[in-house]
Amino acid sequence: MNGIVAAARRTAVLAPVTAALVLLVASSAGAAGSYRDAIGDGSGAPDITKVAVTSDAAGTITFDIGIVDLPSPADVETYLFLNTDRNGATGAPDTAGADYVFVVDESDGTYGFYRWNGSDWDDDIPYSTVRVFSGRTNVRVVVNRSELGGAGVFNLWAGTRAGEAQDHAPDQGTWNYSLAAGGPEIRGVAVVNKPFLPKAGRAFTVTATGVVLPEDADAAAPRPERYSCRATLAGKAITGTGVGRCTWKLPKTARGRVLAVVVTVTYQGATKSLPFAYRVT
Repeated sequence: MNGIVAAARRTAVLAPVTAALVLLVASSAGAAGSYRDAIGDGSGAPDITKVAVTSDAAGTITFDIGIVDLPSPADVETYLFLNTDRNGATGAPDTAGADYVFVVDESDGTYGFYRWNGSDWDDDIPYSTVRVFSGRTNVRVVVNRSELGGAGVFNLWAGTRAGEAQDHAPDQGTWNYSLAAGGPEIRGVAVVNKPFLPKAGRAFTVTATGVVLPEDADAAAPRPERYSCRATLAGKAITGTGVGRCTWKLPKTARGRVLAVVVTVTYQGATKSLPFAYRVT
């Protein structure tokens, strides 16, 4: 990150964020990836609090970087790094494998868009779809996936810098976004059952304890923001109670029957449903 300062091509920031609301609406047909960063950890740099990512069917992606207070004009830069092949070995060193970066310079109201070519940041790349907007509490970057190598899934992180002070979001690792999911690519759900197997005549509870993300997203089964269940016993729907309606009182006649449970989790804007099946003992 420290080496990304000079820009061979600088393009004027087009408008303040408040003038870009039409673009946000147009690109929000799907769910929004919503990523939170710790508040108050800027250490002298503008403090990033959240990043929202939306995309539409045409492949237009909008990144909104929420910042507590972004002074302008000032000697401050905002960065958005994208690892589009999700391979840390192929991107720029010390950037969590980033293949593309946007640099917004608040000192003169300009931005740069670069691709890592294996040895340096290259600005001689297509950028006709790129739009950048900057305001006191938000920096917005709009780009079509066609100018990101056609990526449908990527890792991302953002940063600000004022002098030697920096704020990174997230503090460690990267976030993941899938255009198809409208948020991170949830690959699985970790659950805990109580008891371990359902028993006839007793209550059975399924608790979603974590979501499984791509290994390269640097997140180890974080807890879902919310979850819910639906279930059938021997093919007939049964109603659950408790958290997420994920507890069922099984009749004594359920022994030997199959309890099929679908757990739906939501995390950082993405929702995923996964099936589980149990033989009642």
